[in-house]
Amino acid sequence: MTALISSTKSRSRIIRSFPRKCPDFIRLMLFKDGYQSLISQIYDSETKYLDNDSVFAVKTSLIGEMKKAGPGANTDLIMNFNFKLKREAPRLAAAE
Repeated sequence: MTALISSTKSRSRIIRSFPRKCPDFIRLMLFKDGYQSLISQIYDSETKYLDNDSVFAVKTSLIGEMKKAGPGANTDLIMNFNFKLKREAPRLAAAE
């Protein structure tokens, strides 16, 4: 499975020019051969505006807890999260 993670820095700059408040998030695009692709986002339980999301994108099932990474990790924080992908529907053969 491959995950592409995008930064929200440019989005944050745009949002600052509007009178809206939006929680920080990590956007993911998950894909695997034989399965439907999934684009989603996850939220840290400590981020601001979880209860006051102007675009109503925050769902309880998408909130996780950031924890300090263990010794030897190549990062500062980690969040464990499980996603389930649906299998692609079988394709019908084209009529000749």
